Formats: sequence, C-alpha cells, structure tokens
Amino acid sequence: MSKKRLLIINIVSFVIILLLFLGGSLALIFNANNTAKNELKAEAQVITSIYDGSNSENVLTHFNYLHISIYDENQTLITTNKETAPVLTINNLNEIVKTPANFAYLLVDEGHYILIEQEISPLLKGITTAFVVGLIALPLLFAVNIIFLYLTFRNDEKKAAAIIAQVGEVSGKPLLPYRKSRKFLSQKDYDDLGNNIKKQIQQIKEERIKAEFVLDSLNQGVIVLDSYLRISLINRYTLNLYGYSEKQKVIGLPAILLFQNIELQSLIENIFQDEGTNEGEFELSGRKMKAIVHAYFSEEDILPNENAVVILIFDITEERNLSIMKQEFFANASHELKSPLTAIIGYQQMIKSGILKEEEQLKEAIDRTLFEAQRMNQIIIEMLGIAELESDKPREVSEVSVKEVHDEILTSLQTVIQKRNLNIINELDDITLIINPEDARHLFRNLVENAIRYNVEGGSITLKSNKAQNTYSITDTGIGIAPRNKARIFERFYRVDQDRSKEKSGTGLGLAIVKHISQVY
Repeated sequence: MSKKRLLIINIVSFVIILLLFLGGSLALIFNANNTAKNELKAEAQVITSIYDGSNSENVLTHFNYLHISIYDENQTLITTNKETAPVLTINNLNEIVKTPANFAYLLVDEGHYILIEQEISPLLKGITTAFVVGLIALPLLFAVNIIFLYLTFRNDEKKAAAIIAQVGEVSGKPLLPYRKSRKFLSQKDYDDLGNNIKKQIQQIKEERIKAEFVLDSLNQGVIVLDSYLRISLINRYTLNLYGYSEKQKVIGLPAILLFQNIELQSLIENIFQDEGTNEGEFELSGRKMKAIVHAYFSEEDILPNENAVVILIFDITEERNLSIMKQEFFANASHELKSPLTAIIGYQQMIKSGILKEEEQLKEAIDRTLFEAQRMNQIIIEMLGIAELESDKPREVSEVSVKEVHDEILTSLQTVIQKRNLNIINELDDITLIINPEDARHLFRNLVENAIRYNVEGGSITLKSNKAQNTYSITDTGIGIAPRNKARIFERFYRVDQDRSKEKSGTGLGLAIVKHISQVY
C-alpha cells in the first residue's frame, strides 16, 4: 500500500471517528440536560403546589436535596437552605439556566420569588468531562499516529534504499540513487524504480537463458546445491547421465536421491567441514567419473546463511583407457623389441660358442638373425612414423592418384600375391587425394598387406572406390575378425591371434598407422 493512500485512509478514519465521537457525546449531553431540566421542572411544580407563602421552612426541610432560596417582592432574601444565597436576578424568570455547577430555575409563587437549584449529576459531569478529554485526546492520538507512520515510512525507505543499493551492487546497475535529503520517495521515483526493476528482471532472465545455454553446452556435469543439499541448478549433461529429460523433475530434489552413490555423497557431506574443495572418483553406468565438489560460503551482508555446493562431474573413462593403453604400449613395445633382440643375441652366442658349426646351421642362424633385425628395424620405423603423425607437425601435401598408388603397391607385392595364388579384383575409380605421398603409400600398403597376410591360399582381394560417393573399401576372403576384437584392432601392437600374427611377420602397428594417417587428413 502506498504512503499517500495510507495517509488518506488515516485522515478519513480520524474524521469518521471524530464525527462519531462528537455526535455520540453531544447526543448524550443533550439527553442528560433535557432529563435534568424536566426533573427540575417537575420538582418546581410540586414545590409551588405546596408553598403557600407561610410554610417556607417546611418546604426547605422536605426538599433538602435541592438548593431553594425564597425572596420577597423586593428581591430580599426571606430564607434559604444554602450556606450562601445567590444575588437574585430576574432576567431569566420562568427559564431553566445551566451554570457550570448546577441548573437554576426562577419562578414566582404567592408573590414571592422562588429560586430552585439542582447540582449537575455525576453522569452528566462524566459525559461532559469525557467529551472535553476526547476533543483533546483524539487530535493528539491522530498526531502521534501520523508521526509513527512518518517514522515507519522513513525506516522502511532506508531499508528499501539499502536493498536497492545491494541489488544495484550485485547487478552492477543502480536501480535508483538514494538521497538522504528526501523525506519520501516521490511517485515518479517509484514509477522509475518499477520500470528499472522490470528491466533488471528481463535482463536477469536473458542472462539466465544465456547461462543455461552455456551450461547445457558443456561436455561435463554441473550441479549446484543449496544449503539444505537440494538441487537448485543442473545442466543437460548431468540430466542425460542420470536418465532425466526435464529439469523441473530434478530441481528441488535432495541430492542423495539423484546421485545414489556412496562415494559422491560422502564428498558432498564432508565439504562444509573441509571448507574448501574435495575431489573423488566413482562409477556410473560402467563408466569412470571424476567429481570436484566446492563449497561456497555467502557473505553475511548479501545472503546470510545461504551456503551452496557446486559439483563438477567429468567422464574420465577415455582418459583412464588412454592411460591403460599407454602402459600397454610401453609394455608391448618393450616386449616386441625384446623378442627379436633375444633371438639375435641367442643365435650370435650359439655361433660364438661353437654350438652352430655346420654351414647349413650357420646359414639358417644368419638368415634368422637378419630377419629379426629387419623386423626390429621395421617396428622402430613404424613407431617413429606414428610419433611423427601424433606430433601435429605440418606435412607437405600434393595431389595423389589412388589408382596409381595401388598399381605401384600391387606391383611391388606381385611375388607374394602369385606365391599365395591370390586373385586381385581391381574396381578402383580414378580418385585424387590431397595428401602427403608417403602417407598415402603407408596407408594403402598396410591395408593391402594385411589383406594378403591374413588371406587364405587361393583367396581373393577386392579393391573398390567410388568417386561420386568419395568412398574406398578393401575386402578379402581371409580369416576375418571376431566382433569382440573389432573395437581394439586399431590399438598399437594389438593382435587378434598373437602366435599366428608373429608367424605372418606382422608388427602389430599397421592398422594403428592407418588410423593415425586417417585422423590427420
């Protein structure tokens, strides 16, 4: 309710109360006066009927509750029952006159003047006193009420100004400057304040929409809990993690109902004691997740007793898998390099110690040593190639014909193809790639060599490319790959069948090279 309206209501209420008081008091006084006058007239009629000019003492004795004074025709006092008889004035003959102390009635009977006086009754005195006190008290009460309203308005205005200033500080845009010289904010000030608040609300809505868009675009979970550990904000990534489609179904829920995870719940519950940041890992639907929990303690003059918890959730499954793959890579690389070195050292030791003496034995040892050395050299070359591809160094590119590269590869591998009696079905379109020529040769050669190495005797290899659809495929009639192994075939040193792969002289890096070259381009 506005101050102006409240002031008008108070004034109208005061006027109504004052009018009711005046009307009621005057009506009571009027009725009391009439009653007293009528009683006095009745008493006077009785006195005049009894008085005969000679029985004044009997009249005074009988009506001793009245003050009666009797005067002769010369206005000289004959008798009275008052201590001091009033001086007679005959201006108000046969009229009842009210004085501050009594009612007086002067009349003539038997040639004598009879003055009858009756004291004002306590009731009438009380009504009259209450009337006078009310006339003084009501304006005073009204004045006190107006002063109280004024002080209340001033106090409320100071509080409102402080809140307005705080909101302005938080939003960075003052809603309304507060001047101490003002007694009240004008209606225009309130109108401006209302308009500014509407603008601020609209800006807050727009900022919230932007913030929600940014949060929903993050590839990590964001949850904000209030001081009662209820969800007050959540982004789309987190909703998807926990299988919810609408934020409204989650906002306000206790966090424990959403997470249902002992490790994460423990991090949240201990955060207020730790007064900082907690980190931990937990499992969710078979994936490895990392949570960072941070406690926010509000300032007393802004949001007293309003603490919050911010939770960031990261999917570290790939990170953990990469770490495992890295460990496996070093273990496999060490193993792959150790195997040929062991063979080379073993043969050389047998030659040196004279265990191998026959020419045929020596020839086989030399051939085997050379094979293992070449295999180790190939592993090192391919490892260096992968490292170069991962270094993101700029690579020189040019136009390369897919068909010409395959013709060159097939020519170089013709001896092996004929030895295994393989049928090559070449259905390649003349597609041109923008690629480093060496990368193109390594890419397609690894695919063709794999198709040859793991094919069956007398099998076939089909090479296809479609210029219109920009696609390439290579198909063979070999031993194939089990579905459970397909997800890992591009890992370094991974072989579906370790023993058979070694027999086929593969390094286990061919498809890893294919993957890295494809990712570069």
